[in-house]
Amino acid sequence: MLEPAGDMRARIMEIARELSVLHGFEGFSFGDIAEAVPTTRANIHHHYGTKQRLMDELIDGFVADAEVPELHLLPDPSALEKTLTVLHGMFVDGSLPRSFATMSNDDQVT
Repeated sequence: MLEPAGDMRARIMEIARELSVLHGFEGFSFGDIAEAVPTTRANIHHHYGTKQRLMDELIDGFVADAEVPELHLLPDPSALEKTLTVLHGMFVDGSLPRSFATMSNDDQVT
């Protein structure tokens, strides 16, 4: 039985998220995603078109996940939104340092 399109799209995104966290934007391909899902590269292109579009949606998901219900408790809630917007722009245009995009949970930013 075929997997519903929404489920396949979500699975592709799940794998892309894992790979981007582990390897950064340049560290994986549609072929890597296709192998892990498993599906074809053509199917990934069908759902997302380009890697850039996939990454834009992935970043939007990261931003949505970062939104905190208690945001109003921060001294300047708009600062977090501005920071995330700047980081998104840097990630998309390639100016975000690769070391930042591939940091592990054990890395500390000081």
